[in-house]
Amino acid sequence: RQWLKLAKQLRVVSLAGQRRIDEAERLVESLEAAGPDELLSLLDGLTTVAARSDTGTQRLVAELQLRASQGLVDSMSKLTDVQSLRLMRARAEAFAATGQPTKAVAVYQQLVEKSPRDTKLLRTAAELSESLDSKEATQQAKLYWRRLEGLFKGAMLRTNRWGMHDKEYALEPPPDCYRIAMIGASISMGTGVEREKTLEALLEDRLNRESGA
Repeated sequence: RQWLKLAKQLRVVSLAGQRRIDEAERLVESLEAAGPDELLSLLDGLTTVAARSDTGTQRLVAELQLRASQGLVDSMSKLTDVQSLRLMRARAEAFAATGQPTKAVAVYQQLVEKSPRDTKLLRTAAELSESLDSKEATQQAKLYWRRLEGLFKGAMLRTNRWGMHDKEYALEPPPDCYRIAMIGASISMGTGVEREKTLEALLEDRLNRESGA
């Protein structure tokens, strides 16, 4: 069933990439007629599947995701708790992908309240809150980061979205950027050291300075 879900998501992304939006919408409508579980199976994680596409396609997919999910929002009282959470997650991702961080943060705040130990939700909510230009959002971001942070051998251990003891990076490097991976034991990882002061971080800073980056 998982491969079937992915196949449908890839089909929607492919149609959006070809700008065949009408066909993509008809596919979504066919699932909507089959019931909320079928539609949510497509919408939940759709923006993640589209993440490797160009920016225009990502936005088209997210806009389609919002339009398709609106009917479920209007009938949310009929959804189960699990279905409601999946719907909220799908809309939060779509709001973020369409450049609506304020709306995305509002939904992520609700999700965090319902799943306070979900580190992925906390990290996403913190990052989006930081992107908002307001004192209140900044304070909220700090609260999220505090939940994620934990003391490990005398220092705050903070990992990025890829599980690395490092700052955030996009999956794909920008042009003229070289990636260097350091592999080793606790010394290489920087156990007991703030991530800005690890060997890897200091080496990266030095190389960037010397190369004029």
